[in-house]
Amino acid sequence: MRISCLIPKSMGIFSLAFLLVGSTAWAEPGFKGKEEALQDFLTHYVALGTPGILLHVTTAEGSVWQGGAGLADLQHNTPMTPNLQFRMGSNTKSFVAALILQLQAEGRLSLDDTLEQWLPGAIPNGAAISIRQLLNMTSGIFDYTWDEEVINAMLWMLTTGETPDWNLEEMVAIAAAQPPLFEPGQGWSYSNTNYVLLGMIARQITGTDPAHELARRFCQPLGLADTLFNPGPPFSKPYVHGYLDIDEDGQWDDVGLYDPLFVSTAGDGISTLADMVVWLRALITGAVLDSASMAELFHTVPMPTNPEDPTSYSYGTGILRAQFSDLGSDQPVVAYGHTGFVPGYWSVMLHYPEASLTAVCMVNGNGDYVDSIIEDLTRLLHALPSASPLSLHL
Repeated sequence: MRISCLIPKSMGIFSLAFLLVGSTAWAEPGFKGKEEALQDFLTHYVALGTPGILLHVTTAEGSVWQGGAGLADLQHNTPMTPNLQFRMGSNTKSFVAALILQLQAEGRLSLDDTLEQWLPGAIPNGAAISIRQLLNMTSGIFDYTWDEEVINAMLWMLTTGETPDWNLEEMVAIAAAQPPLFEPGQGWSYSNTNYVLLGMIARQITGTDPAHELARRFCQPLGLADTLFNPGPPFSKPYVHGYLDIDEDGQWDDVGLYDPLFVSTAGDGISTLADMVVWLRALITGAVLDSASMAELFHTVPMPTNPEDPTSYSYGTGILRAQFSDLGSDQPVVAYGHTGFVPGYWSVMLHYPEASLTAVCMVNGNGDYVDSIIEDLTRLLHALPSASPLSLHL
């Protein structure tokens, strides 16, 4: 999710104390000699302005490096540590997409079904929109989180701590009132509305809250004890506080304890670094989906995010594919994963299939610096000493 009006262009509140307080790391033997480069990556982003940052890297052999820099709680000077929970935002979409793919494998729906079949009247042109188009963001449905009324309500919520009186049907109605961005299947545009609708479809098919299905199908079997969806209490263990400079006065505002109803199945998940690594590796390697579903997962459509290199990013079924062609290698480096943004939190999970290397990174302050984390992290992992530069075996 994105709230452009709530992201200050300059955060200007960095203090040297952020580098001196809470710089933590833990590494297994496989990372000997590489810890300094990884920790430098973290302190670099604290220097750019984020209150804190966390990173977890797991190699094909199972070696793990975890580190943090900066603060998880500015008021109490609590350092960033890798076991803390945080809001994972739109990384939630990868779970929801996997749920829909499982329902198709069970014969309970088809990705070729139309939105109108399952939610009659929800969107005016729903008879022309397939479930597949909801999943891969080619539906053309307006993203309700860009609506001025919704933005103002979220700003009021973050400022007052009160919860707006809204429901998912109202969010969908706001999107439905806007004209389509393009004819279904004739373009690409990221829309949280798509995944709210998918959650509503899943609820109708299963008869249960999607949060229950995600826990039953994925969290419990994979041992993701710290991953929650649609949580009642915001967090179930010590957590990273999320920060915005709402009024752009140069001071961070703690905004982490809001009601995530406004994002629902588009981004209400809470997790930890370790849980997200386990999830992404299970998803990408076929541990939770059958072969037909895996083909759907990896079938991507172009994302028009980089006019200079239109092939650099593409979107599949709840995952993105990133291709890096300028790292000094003969072959591009490819990663699959997702990003997540909700107020106060930004995170990314990436799996590099050539090496079976997985990384999860999160920051707890929204700012322009997050735009470069994916490429910087990939460049760092690619450049670390290894037997073969492309193997990424750390």
